[in-house]
Amino acid sequence: MGYTAQVAPYTYNDIMPRLRKNAQLAAATCTGGASGTACGLKWNTGPKFDGIMGLGEQLSALEVIQNTAPFVAPVGYLVDIDNGGVSKSNPNGTGTRGGVHNRNSQYLPYRLRNYDITLADRVGAAIITLVIVVVFALGARFTMIH
Repeated sequence: MGYTAQVAPYTYNDIMPRLRKNAQLAAATCTGGASGTACGLKWNTGPKFDGIMGLGEQLSALEVIQNTAPFVAPVGYLVDIDNGGVSKSNPNGTGTRGGVHNRNSQYLPYRLRNYDITLADRVGAAIITLVIVVVFALGARFTMIH
């Protein structure tokens, strides 16, 4: 919802009051656990810890609180030449070469080419893949031992 309010400014006035209220309730549930900072998940029951705690609950509370942090009221309009835009347009769209796209330019040697895949290419790819798989397998084995 926070992202929607950011990219669609006309939804800001509908979404942000609800999001702020949820953020307040989410923060109010963060009073549980041994340290008194674990967050609950049931915000609709009021500003109290519900006894359910875990990583998911912490991240849910963080998400709703974080969605309210970067917001200021949106501008509400797109910038164009009549209200603050400074870029000059070129309605002809000709670019710098006057609309002529020369396929035989100095950049022709650098264009992408399709090459045939040879047996050497396949063997090289297989060796590289095998090395990567072995490195990952050894790394996983090493972490299990220690």
